[in-house]
Amino acid sequence: MILFLSVVCCVLLAQPQRASALELYMRPVVLAERDGLELRDLVRSNGDGEAGALLARPLGYTAERLALLPPRMVRERLADLYSGPLVLVGGRSRIIPVGRSSGIGVRFYSRLLEFIEGLEPEKDGRLEIDILAGSDLPSAGAADEPVFSLVDAERRMGRLAGSARIAYMLRDGGRGASSGERWTGERRTLELWIHHHVRLPRLKASVGRNETFGSEDIDLVETDLSLMREFASEPMLEVNPEEEAEYTARRRLPAGRLVRADDVDAGGSIRAGDEVTIRFNRGAIRLEIPGRAVRSGTLGETIPVYPRGIRKRFDGIITGPKEVEVDVP
Repeated sequence: MILFLSVVCCVLLAQPQRASALELYMRPVVLAERDGLELRDLVRSNGDGEAGALLARPLGYTAERLALLPPRMVRERLADLYSGPLVLVGGRSRIIPVGRSSGIGVRFYSRLLEFIEGLEPEKDGRLEIDILAGSDLPSAGAADEPVFSLVDAERRMGRLAGSARIAYMLRDGGRGASSGERWTGERRTLELWIHHHVRLPRLKASVGRNETFGSEDIDLVETDLSLMREFASEPMLEVNPEEEAEYTARRRLPAGRLVRADDVDAGGSIRAGDEVTIRFNRGAIRLEIPGRAVRSGTLGETIPVYPRGIRKRFDGIITGPKEVEVDVP
């Protein structure tokens, strides 16, 4: 027994010890005192040492507008500087440039950004907000609590992007709901322009109709949705750069074009009415005939097909892009 325990202990001690993960926490509100932010402006660490030198590095972002910055930006920057295990906790940071908060205070803008974020269900994009001329801002030094409501807003691909109007009233912060809310001043309106930056898939090179290409042929490019008109209401192809995927173009796609979900058949999917190659198998005999799909399906599913020039319908399994196999008894 003693010999057995000694062997087990030696084996455990010989195993490589996994380095503890670096834990970082997103700051919910950031008062940007300089244009070029550093990592430590957006995240904090519970410890010193390695994290201190790391967080002193520039983020690579200039704080010119009110903004909501996603953790993705921090994670991508850290990936260039740090190769160890990392835990990043928190959501988007509300960025308030000092010049924008002068006279009015941080709280009003922080509440405004919090309200805008609550209107947007997807939190992976970077939002930058311009307050346009004609907006009715509170007077300098106003201490009352703002309460916002959406009047109207433009959307691109279902996300806030472009012009927006937000109304607000000021609530006396010294009176609680139990004693009745007291509103100070009239209802006011802010005219905004929301720049919504998301990563969209763009083709590196042109692809012909029915040609196959992979996720490595696509770049995810940061795009301001507020400046988009084309494809503004159509869903884009979802691409994970860490996963290999194969697509078949349903039409010719030029280089640099945004790739919509409707532009491709992903993973061997087939739509009703598509032209397909039907492979008939009977023992050792193989026969390929062009045909047409009757119903939509994805890889591995069984769909009905009609061979060209034949009125009989067959059921076959989707085995690849525009390919269906039929086993004949």
